[in-house]
Amino acid sequence: MDPAVQRELLAEVTAGAESLRSAAVDLDRTVAAEAAGDLPARAAHMRAAVLPAMTELRRAADRLELLVDDALWPLPTYREMLFIR
Repeated sequence: MDPAVQRELLAEVTAGAESLRSAAVDLDRTVAAEAAGDLPARAAHMRAAVLPAMTELRRAADRLELLVDDALWPLPTYREMLFIR
């Protein structure tokens, strides 16, 4: 493989890994900052803050899954979790 192509792919994978890490940290912080109060307030926090953070983590993982070969990807993909091979 051309070294320039390898460097470009490495940069994409590195950026993807950083996005995944950042999204995971953000999700952890968002969950930890659970709204105080009654159940409806806590549920509203989950809907307004936690769900979008989960979605962003999923997007980052999906993008990275497309770049990394299946044999090297250590986690189950969503397809594998939903439709066990």
